[in-house]
Amino acid sequence: MSADARTIVGVTFDQWGRAGDYSIDPQRVQTVPGTLVIVESRRGVRMGRVTTPPRAAAESGGGRIRRVVRVAGRKDFDTQEAALAREPEAFRLALTLIRERGLALKLLKVLLDGIAGRATFFVAAPDKLQMGDLGTVLGERLGLRVEVRQLGLRDMAKTVGGVGRCGRELCCSTHLTDYPRTSIRMAKDQNLSLNDDRTSGVCGRPMCCLAYEHEHYKELRTWLPRLGKRARTADGTLEGKVIGVDAMRLEFTLLTDDYKRHKVPARAWERNIDKEVPEPENTSRPAAQASAPTAPPPPDPPASASKKKPARRRRRRPKKDRDS
Repeated sequence: MSADARTIVGVTFDQWGRAGDYSIDPQRVQTVPGTLVIVESRRGVRMGRVTTPPRAAAESGGGRIRRVVRVAGRKDFDTQEAALAREPEAFRLALTLIRERGLALKLLKVLLDGIAGRATFFVAAPDKLQMGDLGTVLGERLGLRVEVRQLGLRDMAKTVGGVGRCGRELCCSTHLTDYPRTSIRMAKDQNLSLNDDRTSGVCGRPMCCLAYEHEHYKELRTWLPRLGKRARTADGTLEGKVIGVDAMRLEFTLLTDDYKRHKVPARAWERNIDKEVPEPENTSRPAAQASAPTAPPPPDPPASASKKKPARRRRRRPKKDRDS
């Protein structure tokens, strides 16, 4: 089949992995996003999922573009299902070999690709570890090409999965294709606690979600004075040191020279004169909840019922009477 190199599609091999560009002949192979196809990849013939509609090759980057061979059929699905059924066996075999060799590593996951005839073993170790003949023995026992991949902290969380602080599944194992650049500075800009337990994910690195709204916080903080600097209101009635900044409410706390605290909106800052300051975020409760009627207090109990009679204590009989 002669593929048309001017038309390409995006194809990924993982659920949320990064998609690569593959050339396709739209006259012979018709696909839509979500179609399972057989492609020629760097690791041989593999099954992947189409992620983009066909487009011109000029929109992609340079380098060699491999091709889409065909749309996956029933035989391909049966081959892949048979490989998935062997994954528990491969996991137990790898676990046995690791224990026999005394390797200080943890086996996380095993993926078998029946189309490519390949098995990938994901392991974790505190340091870079020499696997020895582990991959060779596994390949001989399974009759497949074997790759043993040692993962980092974030890759471990992505591969194993889990639940984050928010109560939802980890972003890296559900929808993220790339790890965003995060730092403790993002937590500072968002007025979050710098405690590692509050700003770190299950991988021990700063949470990926810190990067989601960071640009919005940075834009809001441009309308506010910096923490620790001196500031003055536009009318000159208040002047002092900035001891607090709330970006979402667009206000800052000013400590005047007489040691009094004042909440000042951003539009009242002298540097925002004649500027269109955006409206602050609505951080209060909804009006419907605030104005909800409250139940009347219960009536006071009658005076006679409010005073309870003390419990009557039972007199114990003398010992000599109990013995008689």
